[in-house]
Amino acid sequence: DKGVQVIGIDLSWHMLSQVFKNSRLHLLQADIRSLPIRSDQIDHLLSISAFNFITSGSKTLNASTQNIDRAFAQIARILRYAARCVIEFYPSKIEQPLFLQSAKTSHFSGGLWIDNPHSKHEKIFLLLRKT
Repeated sequence: DKGVQVIGIDLSWHMLSQVFKNSRLHLLQADIRSLPIRSDQIDHLLSISAFNFITSGSKTLNASTQNIDRAFAQIARILRYAARCVIEFYPSKIEQPLFLQSAKTSHFSGGLWIDNPHSKHEKIFLLLRKT
């Protein structure tokens, strides 16, 4: 309890309902592409799997790019300067450069980190810092 507030956000109310009732999380049902949070308020962001669904339903590469750009624009908007961001996700080989370019365009530095590459336990992370 050092003044830390944690916000849990998910598009699915079902997923939010899985959080323990007595937790100290503030829960918001929201789309990552349109976050109901004031600008420059967040110090750290951890995303687990949310970015796997950003391009769902996109029928074209252009539509996927627009959805990725909207998500990064929102994250950049809510994060304070020099804030850190870790995104765990599983982009396709085609999507990887789209995510990296969008992060760069949204004023993030950093890159991909792949844990346990070429194994069934492979995990992909974007490790970013708002610049």
